[in-house]
Amino acid sequence: MKLTKPPISIGLVREDILSLGERLEEVEAVGIVGSLAWDNFDEKRSDIDLFVVLPDGLEDYEAVEKRWWKLLHGLLAPKYQRDVDILFYTLKTVRQVPRWESLSMASDGVLIFDKGKVGKLFKRIVQEAEKQGLERIQFHNRPLWQIKPPVKIGTVVRVEIPEDEEI
Repeated sequence: MKLTKPPISIGLVREDILSLGERLEEVEAVGIVGSLAWDNFDEKRSDIDLFVVLPDGLEDYEAVEKRWWKLLHGLLAPKYQRDVDILFYTLKTVRQVPRWESLSMASDGVLIFDKGKVGKLFKRIVQEAEKQGLERIQFHNRPLWQIKPPVKIGTVVRVEIPEDEEI
């Protein structure tokens, strides 16, 4: 007997996350990244990739992160019978764009919940990436950022939104 996994879509995951109601007020934003957001989800192999943006200045960041990991993992993993990967950021670390995943999250992530700052910050990050000479391309059905050709070996590009810039 072949077991099939339950159907999944951005809309279904959105409903599940929004069902958390007032608990969402504890975070700045929650969204989807990865293959589900990129519209190349493989029903057999893909997992669910999420991001959570926490407020700056939390007294016990690790405890809040752990609580939200348990909450979201417990909500989605059993229902969809898939691994759930969750990336955690603060507003400050989103501004720093520390990794390519952060840039991809800003350009291709799907915001499910946003208190209002993160969507604006994402738009600003994409603008800054383009200003710094990066371009978004498709590579094997995946969005990817690269330095616009021609590229000099050793070129370093930094994308960062200053903390004092109003969003």
